[in-house]
Amino acid sequence: MDRNRDGRIDAHEWPRPGRRALTLAQHHRHLAAAFHRQDIDGDGFLDLTELTAPPR
Repeated sequence: MDRNRDGRIDAHEWPRPGRRALTLAQHHRHLAAAFHRQDIDGDGFLDLTELTAPPR
């Protein structure tokens, strides 16, 4: 929780209700999954159409 290791937990470090803390690896997996969901044609890139499409 104390991300900057200053010995205190500030408002930005405090977990929000209904959210659980993620490890960095979990965060990267979530980002990759969101990217792949948005990459409609599966080419590994997000073109303008995919970027401007509603989140999938």
